[in-house]
Amino acid sequence: MKRIAGINLSKDYQRPQIINLLLKRINSFTTHYRQNIAILGFQSLGKTSLVFNVLKRIMQKDIIPIYIYVRRKSFYAFASSFIGVILFQYLQSENQTPQDDFPALVEQCRTKIPKTIKEVLRIDKLIKENGGYNEIYPLILDLPQILYEETKKKVILVLDEFQNLENYELNNPFLRLSDKIMVQKNIMYIVVSSAVSAARHILSKKFSLLFGNFEVIEVKPFSDEIAKEFIAKQMDNSPLPEDLEKFLINFTGGYPFYLMIICEQLKAMRRRENTEQINEDLLIRSLRETMHSDHGILNQYFLTKYSWLLNANHNNTYPRILLAIANGSKKSSQISHALGRKVGEIGRFLNKLLSMDVISKKGVFHEINDPMFVHWLKFVFCRKQNSFDTDRETSSEIFVSQLCA
Repeated sequence: MKRIAGINLSKDYQRPQIINLLLKRINSFTTHYRQNIAILGFQSLGKTSLVFNVLKRIMQKDIIPIYIYVRRKSFYAFASSFIGVILFQYLQSENQTPQDDFPALVEQCRTKIPKTIKEVLRIDKLIKENGGYNEIYPLILDLPQILYEETKKKVILVLDEFQNLENYELNNPFLRLSDKIMVQKNIMYIVVSSAVSAARHILSKKFSLLFGNFEVIEVKPFSDEIAKEFIAKQMDNSPLPEDLEKFLINFTGGYPFYLMIICEQLKAMRRRENTEQINEDLLIRSLRETMHSDHGILNQYFLTKYSWLLNANHNNTYPRILLAIANGSKKSSQISHALGRKVGEIGRFLNKLLSMDVISKKGVFHEINDPMFVHWLKFVFCRKQNSFDTDRETSSEIFVSQLCA
């Protein structure tokens, strides 16, 4: 593996161009040139795995990588995670073994970074006292700079799903963040988002002064070639028959998360049945186990996704629109007819789904962005919801027959 300035350059099959670009930007950052990065792409495309892949390759002691996942709810959980992760990652940069416990982390760091600890304890006190969000938020954003000034180690701060900062009832969260980015020259920001439209709006409007300082990297599904390499890797270099491989890539849309789950199920069934052969029957049964079974990983995943959409509006309109699109009603007029609503009324909901990146519009046609979610809605959810037959075995057989049609 090639190296530049202490950083490993990737020859990995998994998006090597993106990984190498990120590593080069990090290398430039260590030599006094900072380029902030925005990584955008739909859910389940492997953005977070890509970021961790890159962070693991950083070999320098004078960089502290800090990864924060910004959850939709609970500002206090976000704040607590922020201060804990900073201490944890600092100790790792010192080649020490951090304790996964906040009081223990404080004690490990107390004599090494006293100024940072003083500020961390101040923030922790405010969190425990249910202090005001707008008092705590700027203090958190100052921590990476305080840590740099005390350690002289540059910080790479990753904010995953950064658009969720908008959910915390903060006053101008992105304006405040942009102000910090402007002055914190020794902090490299990597923001990640699955809400592509929302993220682009934030970058272009709310980060308007900084947009030129953010390089946007778009993560897309695997190409057929990379998907084949990914499947081979997941299957321990035991290749699938070419026709099944093509079917699987097309069925998943080249989404790495879905390819990984299905390949894991294929391997488990192969071990269980003590066979090396992978045929159509084994693949279909693996899809049935992951997508149709009540406890299947993908079935549970899509149920959670469906429940979120169900809770996003009070009258069940979003899920009904998606069900209509999945079943072939893709024009506004067709969707309106399927739901028995006026075109103008449905248009408002379609625009919201577009802004949420759940759907896309190509000409007059609406498409659901996640191809596997379409399959689940069409082959699993519709059947279970609308059938009078409660026999699970019959439902499973129909699922198989629809896949094979």
